[in-house]
Amino acid sequence: MEKLGLKPGTVSAGVFLIVVSLIFGQGAWKSILSARPRAYGQGYIPFAAACGLFLCGLALLWEAIHPKISEKAESVSWKGLVRVPVFSILLLAAYTGMMSLLGFGLSTFLLLVAFFRIYKVYSWPITLIVSGVFAVGFHYIFRVWLFLPLPLGVFFS
Repeated sequence: MEKLGLKPGTVSAGVFLIVVSLIFGQGAWKSILSARPRAYGQGYIPFAAACGLFLCGLALLWEAIHPKISEKAESVSWKGLVRVPVFSILLLAAYTGMMSLLGFGLSTFLLLVAFFRIYKVYSWPITLIVSGVFAVGFHYIFRVWLFLPLPLGVFFS
């Protein structure tokens, strides 16, 4: 594999993730098909996890084939790599604490805005739009599709 310019650890990890995702995805899919109608939850989370593992395996294989993408990582500022996870943990702690006060939708919106601004993913207008769409989408999925009781908060109760 070295002659081909592939990193052996990356290739083996990618293949491992793809194989594991196919094994667990098959079992989860059988569980979904055998569930009674409108029985959300049985097999859906393992199937989503298997899809995520599959995509991560494909990403690792892609990185092994195209290593020039990872060479840019050497120019990353290592000083910020410690600060961002600490802020992320603090944000998640604040999210769980404020959910009963603000409600699921508003606290999810604020969490996403904070994450997008910390990681500097989007500009402010795009951050507000994407956070709003995701917060409404998550609220719809959990409240309407999965019938989960979510905290409404002081403003919406």
